[in-house]
Amino acid sequence: MNKIEKFLNKILKYWGLNPHLITKTKPKWIQEAIKRPGRVRRVMRLWYGEKAFNPDGTIKMEYLNKAIERAKKIKNLSLLRALYLAKTLKRL
Repeated sequence: MNKIEKFLNKILKYWGLNPHLITKTKPKWIQEAIKRPGRVRRVMRLWYGEKAFNPDGTIKMEYLNKAIERAKKIKNLSLLRALYLAKTLKRL
């Protein structure tokens, strides 16, 4: 770690931020960014049952889109953000 990275880490720690989320020193940073893992799966299973899942256990895109529309209707913004994140990560 060079002097600049040490300086940035010191500033980030001072402000209470996790320096691993900013720098690329930790390979699994997305796991820390997801606050409630398994939330989307739980909601999909509750709303649509097992038909919302592929045989390999992944969520079908058509049911993900249906869930996004349903979350918009009930105005659940945090669930809507989680569903959009799931849709984005599925495309990767």
